[in-house]
Amino acid sequence: MWRGGFSNIYKISDYNGQPNDDQVKVDLYTSTGLQTLPQWQCRTKIEAPLDPAWNTHALWPTKAHWKISEDSISPAADQIGTEVKDSKWQDAAAYVRGGWLVARFPDGSWIWLDGERTHVPGFREIMHRSLMAVKLVRDKQTGLWSMDQGTLSFVATPTEMLDGFGQLGFCKNMCGTFDTVKNYLNTYQDSLSSDSTAPPTTKCDALSYGHTFRAAQATADMTDVEPTKPFTLCPQPAHSAAPRQGCICSTDGSTCTVPDGGT
Repeated sequence: MWRGGFSNIYKISDYNGQPNDDQVKVDLYTSTGLQTLPQWQCRTKIEAPLDPAWNTHALWPTKAHWKISEDSISPAADQIGTEVKDSKWQDAAAYVRGGWLVARFPDGSWIWLDGERTHVPGFREIMHRSLMAVKLVRDKQTGLWSMDQGTLSFVATPTEMLDGFGQLGFCKNMCGTFDTVKNYLNTYQDSLSSDSTAPPTTKCDALSYGHTFRAAQATADMTDVEPTKPFTLCPQPAHSAAPRQGCICSTDGSTCTVPDGGT
């Protein structure tokens, strides 16, 4: 993310720029990174170690354009100048109180660090009952906006979360490890996937999730909207040493052998 290999982009519209605003729009987009990536790399391949000096390289510049995943765009969105069209994951009734932006994205919205242009792939989650709260800050000298002290929370179903692992190539080829993760996700459900007036004794069917974040002002317009690779389940893992798809697990689940005798 420091290098600009992938990210999530937020567009804030109809905001009066003041500490309080009763209604603003917030659009969420998936980005596969900067249009032009810097020459330095976090690592040369997924098997290689992380460059220990990664944070000594300059952070991506504010005016550098970011790619926007075409799959994020609402099919019904109108075109307004060169502005990126509205997202299918939009909160049209967000608001600002005391400088804090509060937004809720539609049920089923994606939050995905799409790593098709990075050596290490990101993770996709499908959000239910999402809630975002983040402080909006404007630099008095540059006039640039940033988001600080942000928190994004939501719940995810075990099946959808397991699909997130599957997109990384983490499937039945991981044998006992896959079963352990699957059982964990099914065992430790601690929330409901939908808003409900159900009694407290209702069985949980989802897992709660939350993370903090910061964001800086970024640049993108409709010329940056591009098709991206579709979300797919169980591709071959990027790491060459990981078990291949279609291999046969040993009885104890510790190894996985491909039919031709390899591992």
